[in-house]
Amino acid sequence: MKHLERIAAGNRFSQLHCGAIASCFAEHVLEDFGPEGWIELYPDEEEAREHSFLNHTHVRDKLLWINDANDWFLKNQVICCLSNANLLPLLPLPHSTEPTPRPNYCLVAPQVPADPEAAPRPRRPTTQRRGPRTPAAAAANPFAAGPSFTASGSGTAAAADPSFHAGPYTFDDYARTVPLIPPRVTPPYGPEYEYFIPYPTGPQLPPFHGTPPEVREQIIWDSQKRIIDTLNARFLDLSLSITSSTSSTATDRVFNFADGPAVLSEPVIRKALEDILIWNGSGMSFMEMCHRGKEFTSIIDKAESDLRSLLNIPIDEFSFVVLFLQGGATSQFSAVSLNLCSSPQDHVDYLITGSWGDKAAREVAKYSSVSFLWSGKGENYVRVPDFGSLKQNPRAKYLHICANETIYGAEFKDYLTSLNEEGLLVADMSSTFCSKTVDVSKFGVIYTGAQKNVGPAGVTIVIVRRDLIGKSQKNTPVMLDYKIHAENKSLYNTPPCFGIYMYGLVFEDLLQQGGLEEVENKNVAKGQLLYDAIDNGEGFFRCPVKKLVRSLMNVPFRLVNSELEGQFIKQAAKEKMVTLKRHRSVGGMRASIYNAMPLAGVQKMVAFMKDYQARHS
Repeated sequence: MKHLERIAAGNRFSQLHCGAIASCFAEHVLEDFGPEGWIELYPDEEEAREHSFLNHTHVRDKLLWINDANDWFLKNQVICCLSNANLLPLLPLPHSTEPTPRPNYCLVAPQVPADPEAAPRPRRPTTQRRGPRTPAAAAANPFAAGPSFTASGSGTAAAADPSFHAGPYTFDDYARTVPLIPPRVTPPYGPEYEYFIPYPTGPQLPPFHGTPPEVREQIIWDSQKRIIDTLNARFLDLSLSITSSTSSTATDRVFNFADGPAVLSEPVIRKALEDILIWNGSGMSFMEMCHRGKEFTSIIDKAESDLRSLLNIPIDEFSFVVLFLQGGATSQFSAVSLNLCSSPQDHVDYLITGSWGDKAAREVAKYSSVSFLWSGKGENYVRVPDFGSLKQNPRAKYLHICANETIYGAEFKDYLTSLNEEGLLVADMSSTFCSKTVDVSKFGVIYTGAQKNVGPAGVTIVIVRRDLIGKSQKNTPVMLDYKIHAENKSLYNTPPCFGIYMYGLVFEDLLQQGGLEEVENKNVAKGQLLYDAIDNGEGFFRCPVKKLVRSLMNVPFRLVNSELEGQFIKQAAKEKMVTLKRHRSVGGMRASIYNAMPLAGVQKMVAFMKDYQARHS
């Protein structure tokens, strides 16, 4: 105790010293205060002198009135402050691999009422849960300063343990770390714990699944179930529907092999959950913003900037315009023709490598003279054409391809150029967009219903060469006119704000992964693993698509005995691998392994396939 007093005497205990204070406790709490590991404070003058360290004025100014309950499971992590009937959890900071010294514990220590008469008489804590006992205590503003976090010089710490699946997070002078559930919860509840981390941009909502009521009630303030955001002096009531989505942990998530809308990466979902109540200190959700306000303008501008960086889109005056539209890729079937052809008599060529190319050609026939330059329908769409064998209509304004056919699983591995000197290449890249590097300069128009690799459904991205804009047919609907949308920077009407926000998060995440080269390498590895399992299955599994053009995004396969396919899908679902049923028009199975599908998901699928084969061969 004398050692602690010497340390206390040499410090001014501002909020930024909380980590240092806690570090002292971490080193000495068990050594100096016995196996119970807690300190009792009393208003009695003699006992106050004995425990002068915690009664130091600068420390007491930071104490928060906390429920005096749950000491039975906190024990070694609790300082019991009986002078205010408080429990102050002494919580381990997030794990760090940095070699530099840093505090090991975070002291949760905001304010208490300044009036000593307001404090209750000392008593030992019980397991009964209580709120503030006096009007003065209840009326006090305990969030003026809030708990503090410091990290010995470096402002970064890995704010997650293996059960949290998140981080690292960067903490600055405004950051706070507030525990929801104490770490090292003793049996019978097991080792699970989570943190509630308010950011300058809003709260990070943790899951509550699997934690007992006794632990969850740690978040009760003034007998109301709320999550407290000390940074912004606000709370989130747990009765709100938003918190219902936090009732499951990351371990409850399945491996979703859906063809679209498809899997999103967990960091992206967590970031969206963080911003869904308050975005970037704006006082409102990103879903509530005016689409012409400065807040949303910053969101859409950053999304476009990050997309340009990902695809290396040229930025000179004759380059490309990026549009965030609505209507899905299907709306672009007609929009492409209406914008690139000046009259219905203009010729266009289409390569048909699957259902989507076929639908696009049939739609555009309403507005242009279309030629089916090549179709793989007679072969059940198992390959793409040899470029050298193609003979394009010399009058065709453009050549259209579907870069990847999600239903049949055939993908262009390279992109031909238009065979006409003045012709254009147009591509529907809905299912390959941002999954690999691409030379944008080869194309006149790229369009995508991007709910495969980029985010939720609702946003259609169009990348169009600037010199092609403004040549649309006179009967072009305003919502399909590229010129209108380009002049209004995608804000002619209210855009899909939520989707654009989400796409921006995904673009940022892909850049952080190392860009599309790194993303493509990961996708190649996942695809190779799954196709090897099919090809090495001794005929039990089969993929109908020619090897050279097999899709990296959508892997179709059948079983040697079609009667086993239904059971395969059902048993896989029990193992948390879902939406494997292939499109109703073709049957069988399909595993869509878009960017956000982790390698672990493919590995689990391969292991299941091998086990299923062993049981049914």
